[in-house]
Amino acid sequence: MQRAMNGEYEEGYELRRYVWRNYKHALTEREKALHHASILELKARRAPSESSAHNLRNMQGYFFDADVAAIAESGLGAFVQQCCDRLLRDYSDRIHINRCERCNRIVASPIACACLWCGHHWYERRPEMVARAASSIYPKP
Repeated sequence: MQRAMNGEYEEGYELRRYVWRNYKHALTEREKALHHASILELKARRAPSESSAHNLRNMQGYFFDADVAAIAESGLGAFVQQCCDRLLRDYSDRIHINRCERCNRIVASPIACACLWCGHHWYERRPEMVARAASSIYPKP
């Protein structure tokens, strides 16, 4: 996930960030394992020494297969995008994209009641936000 270089709001980036941060618990077991193993492999490839790389590759949850190799080669961004796309497709009716009612930008979480972009807040609607999140696949607040 690459943030816009100028720090401006970029809808696609913010959507991926929101889904990944708030709904990654809904990844499949294979996706979770691939994510963990790929991070270890990327760290091992950048390790300062061979012994550090060896230690990383011996950590619990590490495995190496064609999928991990592909993710390590292309970077995590494409993998995260693919996972977010699948989550949005498979759970479109259970993922709530919370937006600011003033600027329509994506806010931090399904229960957030303040916009970090324009400063608008809607704390008086907090019970409604929590109830909506409870009916989605968002972890219980």
